[in-house]
Amino acid sequence: MPITRVGTVSIFVKDQERARKFYTEVLGMEVRSDEPLFPGAPARWLAVAPPGAETEIILYLPDDNWEHYRQVVGKSQALTLAASDIEEMYQTLSERGVRFVQEPQKQIWGTFAVIEDSEGNTIILAEQKSDVPRTKEELLSRIDRSRRELENVIRPLSDGQLTRRGPFGWSVKDHLAHLATWELGIVELLQKRPRFAAMGVEEAVSQGKTEDEINELIFRRRAHRTASEVMADFEEVHARLVQLLGSMGQEALFQPYASYLPEGATGSQLPVIHWVAGNTYEHFDEHRGYIEALLRQD
Repeated sequence: MPITRVGTVSIFVKDQERARKFYTEVLGMEVRSDEPLFPGAPARWLAVAPPGAETEIILYLPDDNWEHYRQVVGKSQALTLAASDIEEMYQTLSERGVRFVQEPQKQIWGTFAVIEDSEGNTIILAEQKSDVPRTKEELLSRIDRSRRELENVIRPLSDGQLTRRGPFGWSVKDHLAHLATWELGIVELLQKRPRFAAMGVEEAVSQGKTEDEINELIFRRRAHRTASEVMADFEEVHARLVQLLGSMGQEALFQPYASYLPEGATGSQLPVIHWVAGNTYEHFDEHRGYIEALLRQD
């Protein structure tokens, strides 16, 4: 018979009652089962789960027969809990005294955070995007609409407005250079060429630099460029991407990101359309907001 679902996963704990309170009263799960492992046993078969979930989490207290599992308590449990609103959860759980090992961090695929439970175990909270385009036509429409909205903001600007730096050191020109650089990376990726090499940040990525550090590197390397040079790149790179997307079949956009990497490289199995969206219309909208805020300071 075929396997139908994942029944249970285990989290190893030192104190079952303390863990039960954390997972139910703090995280909002419900108790599905709470009974002795066998008659007279000090440990219980304690199962909890989010309301409506099929898979149950066993809050397992290792006994003398499972000594090696005692070494796992207080470490990463390699467990990810799906959430619908990480930012709201961050506020709620912080108010309840939960320690966040990693505060919410946005990724191409969504947002994640890492918390510590009552036993010191680290648990990942993840919120996946739910509005990824389902067709190539929808993707191109979103890109076109967002791009036109951005261009409506920057088209009337003078060279002085394009190059005037704001309080954080970036000018409108710098935002556009930043957008063009990341968009260039997608142009190269979709042709199965090294995206970070094209962006000039391959060494920084290999060294494990953070995204903020990589963006600072991009800024420093392009800050000397004139407004006209940046605008030319901004337009040329986007035209290349639109032409490339137009030539691709829809199924290609739903192939794994890893399939676009050089042979032997490893990467995410999520569809590459997540990266296209994140470096086009989502990125345009984000920086249009920054640019509009910068212009209001004039």
